[in-house]
Amino acid sequence: MTSWSADELHPTFLPDARPVIGLTARGNRFDTLVFNLLHECAHLTRGHITPDSPAIIDDDILASEDPNEIEANQQASDWLFPTGFSYDSTKHASIVALATKHHVHPSLVIGRIQHETGNYKLYRNKIPKAWPDLTNAGLLP
Repeated sequence: MTSWSADELHPTFLPDARPVIGLTARGNRFDTLVFNLLHECAHLTRGHITPDSPAIIDDDILASEDPNEIEANQQASDWLFPTGFSYDSTKHASIVALATKHHVHPSLVIGRIQHETGNYKLYRNKIPKAWPDLTNAGLLP
């Protein structure tokens, strides 16, 4: 846990103890939005945060060595890829096949491969932007 950044997802609670996760404008990538949302949900399901505990403020969820952050990352990954994630090729057809196998959007496979390889240029243009659809749905100003 690190200092607060306005660019992160932040769980908090309503007066009746229902959790709220606020989304900000960081990383207009569909894959990042989905992973980060699942990561924050994992904090809730793993009991890392409750209505009685201070909020967890994530500054860089993937770089943290905090055990709760590692556990939340693993849970998010397990929800996306419950049978595990491995790939043999970064060819387009292989990515589509993996997405089909895991029943996820191909951008989630691309994002995972980008993270594992450190090659964030790989198929970058194939990852949809998240905010236009959220704005059109009236969920963002």
